[in-house]
Amino acid sequence: MSNLLDGQRLRIAGLSGSLFFCALLTACGQAAPRTAAPSPSHSPVAAVKTAPTLLGRWRSTTDPLSELEITSTLYTEKYQGKSVAVSTYQVATKCGCPEEKQLVYKTPTILTTRNREDGDCYCYLIEQLTPTTMRLANYGQGGFHSFKRLK
Repeated sequence: MSNLLDGQRLRIAGLSGSLFFCALLTACGQAAPRTAAPSPSHSPVAAVKTAPTLLGRWRSTTDPLSELEITSTLYTEKYQGKSVAVSTYQVATKCGCPEEKQLVYKTPTILTTRNREDGDCYCYLIEQLTPTTMRLANYGQGGFHSFKRLK
């Protein structure tokens, strides 16, 4: 009988230790509040100063019917000439989407878009930006989008 009680005590002690360890991990792993994604109140002036080459009309190199139009305030996706998504945007050193892992870059190379209609937030790493070409990588997911500037 004594061995049975000792086994139960050991099991309870082990369980208590495991719960304590999990509680400690949870407490230590709590992250600081994340920054909010861009909203219409956030002016993309910094983006224009940082990357004025972004502004303009761009055509996808993989789908000639897909275009982007980037102004000083909006990031507009078009298909067959019709607007399909209008977003605010910012260019910064980290992704502005709250659900994304926050990697911080030394220079403003992350393009964050927030759809004005449904609030969807996307981040892209600006891999290449010249007066004629732009390459955006999907932040944290892989894959990329290449564009040529329209005149």
